[in-house]
Amino acid sequence: MTDSPDRPKQLSVGVIVGGFTPESRIWREALMRLSRDVSGVRDQLSSDLNLTVEFHVPGHLIAPDFQGVRTGTFRKADRLLKVQVGVPVDPPDNPYAYGAQAMRAAVDAAKAWSGRKQVEFDPEPFSSLLALLETKSRQGFQDSQRMVSSEIVDAGPEDEERSGGPRSPLDSGHEEVGR
Repeated sequence: MTDSPDRPKQLSVGVIVGGFTPESRIWREALMRLSRDVSGVRDQLSSDLNLTVEFHVPGHLIAPDFQGVRTGTFRKADRLLKVQVGVPVDPPDNPYAYGAQAMRAAVDAAKAWSGRKQVEFDPEPFSSLLALLETKSRQGFQDSQRMVSSEIVDAGPEDEERSGGPRSPLDSGHEEVGR
């Protein structure tokens, strides 16, 4: 089934960030990469139910009031189900893999929802597509995560001497990111 501008996508990923922190930056980068990867392969899907997986990332302004996966709204006219994923503040070693696994849990939640609401939904096409994404996640997010981490923590002693000390708590030499 092909996407058209008027129709919702068979599978889409949304990312809502509650403010920018070093941790939310890592989450955002990984989940946006996941979103791009989904966009690149979703044309392979054929399903009667469209699915949007919406990630909620805590930040300094707001944080989701839940962690894990829950079903959201269903737009009957478009046969579009939104499934929300609340992620923890601290990203795991591979947040891309976490996102891919959360998408699998979202498909499981959609299947359970469809059973309760008696709406036809075949999770198999989604599961096959997610297997491709999980393969990508094994390639790792580590290299790009290290790059982000080094950008945040690499304030040399000469920078501290010129400014009279660390520019921010993140520049103090404590590695806040890339656990």
